[in-house]
Amino acid sequence: MGDVVRMLSRVRGVLADGVVTDAEARSLTAFVRANPDVTQGWPGDVLLRRLQAIFEDGRVDEEEREELSLLLNRILEEAGEQGTAAGGSAAAGAPTGPPLPLDDPPPILRFSDRTFVFAGPMASGSLGRCHLQVVRLGGRYATTVGPDTDALVVGSFPDRGWEATSMGEEVRQALALREEGRQIAIVSEEEFIRALPQDAERGPRQRS
Repeated sequence: MGDVVRMLSRVRGVLADGVVTDAEARSLTAFVRANPDVTQGWPGDVLLRRLQAIFEDGRVDEEEREELSLLLNRILEEAGEQGTAAGGSAAAGAPTGPPLPLDDPPPILRFSDRTFVFAGPMASGSLGRCHLQVVRLGGRYATTVGPDTDALVVGSFPDRGWEATSMGEEVRQALALREEGRQIAIVSEEEFIRALPQDAERGPRQRS
């Protein structure tokens, strides 16, 4: 638990001046990689995935800095909500709440000529990055759920009050369209990542 407390302390330090610099992002990446215990569960696992996505190209652009700042603030907010007064840990587990109505079993996602909508912060990267991945695979993206939506992808960052957020609105819209007979998949970010091709030769990822 000590490493998690130290990680949260580092997150507070990064946000202290309201600006996330490249150096701070790199220092935070080095910390989580050097302390693998913090990445075995929330929030370290989510943070590591985002940092890995940011540094895939070796640099941090303005959009990535802004979204990393949002993610770090969310981590501190959720940690504060869980608290430690009852003897627990701020990172004892992801916040609880009503389960998301994800498809079970999850469908096989196809990208060509399909329209995707992404709801909520994505652990694996910015929304722009997710949109680009879909377009590169022959698909389309939209910012809100509509009659032409084929799949709604909900971000893996836990949120106790998801029903009252924009994510909740997109989920409700998808469910309403389903009642009208529309075929809309509702899947987790993890399933979206699993469906992405690793490379042209090896094809799509397989579920474990």
